[in-house]
Amino acid sequence: MLGRRIAAFAAVVVALGGGAVVSAGAGTGPLVRVVTVPATATSGASASTSASQIPTQAGSTQTAQTIGSSVGFNGTSAMWLNDTDLARELNGVAATGSHWLRVDFPWSALESAGRGRYSWGPSDRLVAAANARGIHLLAIAGYTPAWNRPAGTTDHYQPTDATAFAEFVRAAAQRYAPLGLHAWEIWNEPNMRDFWQPSPDVARYTQLLRLGSAAIHSVDSGAYVVSGGAAPATDVAGYSVAPNEFVSGIYANGGGPYLQAVGLHPYSFPYAPMTAATWNTFYMATQTHAIMTAHGDGAKLIWGTEIGWATGTGAKAVSEATQAAMAAAAIAAWNRFPFAGNLFWYNWKDLSADRTQIFDNLGVLRYDGSAKPVLGVLSSLLHGPAPHNTGGGSSGAAAGGPWLVGADARLFSTGGTAVPAHGGLPLNQPITGSARTPSAHGVWMVAGDGGIFAFGDAPFYGSTGNIHLNRPIVGMAATRTGHGYWLVASDGGIFSYGDAHFYGSTGGIHLNRPIVGMATTPTGHGYWLVASDGGIFSYGDAAFYGSTGAIHLNRPIVGIAHSRSGHGYWMVASDGGIFTFGDASFHGSAGGTPLASSIVGVAATATGQGYWLAEAGGTVHSYGDAGYANPVTGARIVDELQA
Repeated sequence: MLGRRIAAFAAVVVALGGGAVVSAGAGTGPLVRVVTVPATATSGASASTSASQIPTQAGSTQTAQTIGSSVGFNGTSAMWLNDTDLARELNGVAATGSHWLRVDFPWSALESAGRGRYSWGPSDRLVAAANARGIHLLAIAGYTPAWNRPAGTTDHYQPTDATAFAEFVRAAAQRYAPLGLHAWEIWNEPNMRDFWQPSPDVARYTQLLRLGSAAIHSVDSGAYVVSGGAAPATDVAGYSVAPNEFVSGIYANGGGPYLQAVGLHPYSFPYAPMTAATWNTFYMATQTHAIMTAHGDGAKLIWGTEIGWATGTGAKAVSEATQAAMAAAAIAAWNRFPFAGNLFWYNWKDLSADRTQIFDNLGVLRYDGSAKPVLGVLSSLLHGPAPHNTGGGSSGAAAGGPWLVGADARLFSTGGTAVPAHGGLPLNQPITGSARTPSAHGVWMVAGDGGIFAFGDAPFYGSTGNIHLNRPIVGMAATRTGHGYWLVASDGGIFSYGDAHFYGSTGGIHLNRPIVGMATTPTGHGYWLVASDGGIFSYGDAAFYGSTGAIHLNRPIVGIAHSRSGHGYWMVASDGGIFTFGDASFHGSAGGTPLASSIVGVAATATGQGYWLAEAGGTVHSYGDAGYANPVTGARIVDELQA
């Protein structure tokens, strides 16, 4: 339904002009290419893209986490808004706490002048404006320009030459991957004649998906490709194909390896999301995932790229109060799915003042720009602190016990929760830090040379494994979205990948003691670095609340974790001594307790009312509301993570 397309796209392209490409935000130092992410050559500088890369499992968050990182909006015509309206829309999306906007990237407009003749001005402007506000784009790659379809047809007609589409998406990915755009949806609702003409054809669509995905990945190996969101439908010859039949057809035609997630439009309006009915794409998503699992893709996610309930006076409209209630119910139900990826509300703003038209009245804003109640409900749900993983510790661990990370890349559960696939690996250097994906279905581990090992649904965004470092890597942290991560060296050099922004480092500063860990703020717009003497270095929106830099310590500091609000932090010493700052509460310590081995990290509970301290030998000490954690034997523990 993201298809109320602006007429005369080509004219708008000309009106908006060519525009210069904005440069990727990086730190200091020369850029080198490490896999797909720009990286700096020495410790102490940043390797950063200005927006996002995408996790393979981003949306299955727990209720204690912020869901703004996985719930977004559809901006039907964002690329074609004037500067004032574009700023208003993007500012509004950002104000909700969301970090995602799904937008058309229309081939028919951006290459309207002829094959290989691109007009990037509108897309340059949109990408730059979104980056400036920390908004990640899911770009819908479609539709067919006039020169590649029969005369007298619309841009929703299938391409005559699919290789031309591959050339377009390759050029677009090559242009925008350095600016952080890595998420692509191949077409919209290809199971409907409205969007795939002359009639739905899963074999032809899969050919387009395969060619397009391969082209995108040829220039951006970390790209995240979603199949075109399938609309709710039944099998009607020549008009529509039921979503699960269409997804089965994608796999039957060899499309599985070419997608990172399956796209669905889980509309159920005017009924509740989990209404048990075969027409209900939301309810049937479990069967969609069963199809994926049967083809070996059970670890991949389903992205709900459109969902919503229409207000107005149409036959399937609901009241504004019901719309708001359905939004809350949908997000709660979606996040209970173990395969839940990102979810995008359709639409940001009503498309017209005609209240009889269902698809014109799905917005969170009315056509006059005033807010419906659903906007307040979504904003409330999308805001709030989220747990973040840290080198030398993490916050937000599950009440049953944290995961422990071994120096040989083994991962251990101490509270009964399943851990992602992992393994003891032949490493050049031992693991020194780790971070968990927001879904808890994946883990990154980093070795002392900066080599990254990704397990479960954690994608690889880059590493310093091929870079000469002045000092070894000692920790890492994932971004709030899970779409990137930072690595920190013992001299405080920061290396950022994916959507991890560089906010500063101590790489060029003389330190009294080496850096031993880092923690991110709940917003993901800053971080703290902690030295072994307890010195704190704050960057971005990370506030300084105190340190032990001027205090004589019995043992060195080995880890840090932030409080739930981000207005404080705990530091832990190797003897289990706890030091609290800001609103981080003291719940006890192992400072006077005989230990079998040194403490290596601290992990806070989701409530912030407790924490675990892990010993190198695998014993875990629980304080506050932290539940009992089973000890681990036969491993050298170097870090702990939320479960």
